[in-house]
Amino acid sequence: MCYKIANKSVAIQIPENMTGMIKVLGLGTFGINIINELFLNDNTGLDFIAASCSETTLQSSAVPNNRQLNTNISSFFPFRSNGTIKKQYLAESFDKIIDDRTKIIIVIAESKNSEMIALLGRMAKSKGILSMAIITVPIDRNKIIEQMVTLPKIKRLYSYVNALLIIDHFRIKDKYGILNHDEKLVKLKESVIESLSSIVTNITVSSADTLCANYSSINFKYSKMVLSDNSNCFAGQAMAKGENRANKAVTEALKPCCLLHSNIKSAKNISVVISSGTVDMTIEEVGVINAYIQSKTGHCSNIIMSTSEDLNLNDAIAVNILATGFGVSTFYKIKIWIAMKINNFSLFSKKEYTFIN
Repeated sequence: MCYKIANKSVAIQIPENMTGMIKVLGLGTFGINIINELFLNDNTGLDFIAASCSETTLQSSAVPNNRQLNTNISSFFPFRSNGTIKKQYLAESFDKIIDDRTKIIIVIAESKNSEMIALLGRMAKSKGILSMAIITVPIDRNKIIEQMVTLPKIKRLYSYVNALLIIDHFRIKDKYGILNHDEKLVKLKESVIESLSSIVTNITVSSADTLCANYSSINFKYSKMVLSDNSNCFAGQAMAKGENRANKAVTEALKPCCLLHSNIKSAKNISVVISSGTVDMTIEEVGVINAYIQSKTGHCSNIIMSTSEDLNLNDAIAVNILATGFGVSTFYKIKIWIAMKINNFSLFSKKEYTFIN
């Protein structure tokens, strides 16, 4: 499946007997816009769901599977009521979102939907479903108070979802400069869809050894090993050809500059998928890729290596990396602590407001 955004192509391919096992849930206006972009292209296996508390927002969805999360209830009621009512109502909605085939659910949303993401993650865990979230965070690095309010809310998501991938608005600004609203939205969509493509490709290829006619035997054991520690998530992929193609591909795969956490130092678990086309990969190339990744993590990671063949690559090699269990971006960790010292926020503690997993 090939998605074209701003002259870029992002391919997401799902094996036929994995159809419906990975659900992508677009939450809120931004999430629904993303899955609309995906759904309007040829779909070969991903199961898209649009979810929102607003009926008006759902009307903009091109996806047939729409779920209003608070039918017959005031839009603000589930969020301003007590936690028991929220959980009870969402549990009823969640049962309509998943089915017996569901093994993994990936939520796409903005950080302002963090409470709903947390509840969805909790429901998924209770049913033994692997949950991930891809969120965008609009945090101005010069607004210290905004960081201190927003980042702790995101931090709490780690208790509920198995893996959290965060895309930073201001890293997009650093890369592309000042953009108008529409241009910025396009770049955000590109980043989200490229991350989703990398995650889904890694999961499906690394699980290929368990594929058979009976879908119930597909247990995604390698994905569970990597994604089950409630931590930051890194996803990147790249391809290269010619001399030193392995080194070029792995270097580029580790450079998705729009992620909040783009440094995989000390990552605990990594799933690496290496694909080649008409020119087979060599043992030396696999060694180069493994050594480079270990050098970036500090030689402390458990690496699961999978290989595949994709004739569309021709003479190129592709590297896909999915990593979890690493620390926080140094900038955000230090920035918040300095802000507390300078402004003398005596009511707040360092432990409470340091953004860590």
